[in-house]
Amino acid sequence: MISASSPMALATCCRRVRAGSIDGSSSRAPRPSRPARKLFEAAKLNGVAVIFITGRPDKQRDATILNLDHAGFGGWTELRTRPDRDDRTVQEYKTAERIKVETEPESYTIIANIGDQMSDIDGGHGGCTFKVPNPFYFIR
Repeated sequence: MISASSPMALATCCRRVRAGSIDGSSSRAPRPSRPARKLFEAAKLNGVAVIFITGRPDKQRDATILNLDHAGFGGWTELRTRPDRDDRTVQEYKTAERIKVETEPESYTIIANIGDQMSDIDGGHGGCTFKVPNPFYFIR
């Protein structure tokens, strides 16, 4: 149950947006599907914080921000990138970040977690979870 006084967040993964781009530095990110952008816009219009949690390392943060902006995802609340030297699995990292989202001083209640990999949604702390298809790659 979400109380009216608790901030709400939509946690989602940030996936690679261009095949073959190792560092994600392409400024020509393909447009995501219309439903993804509509959900993003609806969340913002309803005062829901949108937090992207990506397995991309900190050194790719600037390129990831450019890709998000070019893909039509401007005005998000937070982007959490993975420390450059992080030995945890992607799932361990993303689960730990969702726990932080819920417990840090500005804590949010995560109402939905959307991702294209099981590592995005496994591990709990994600409210309702939604796995979207990705025929291009699989992360363990």
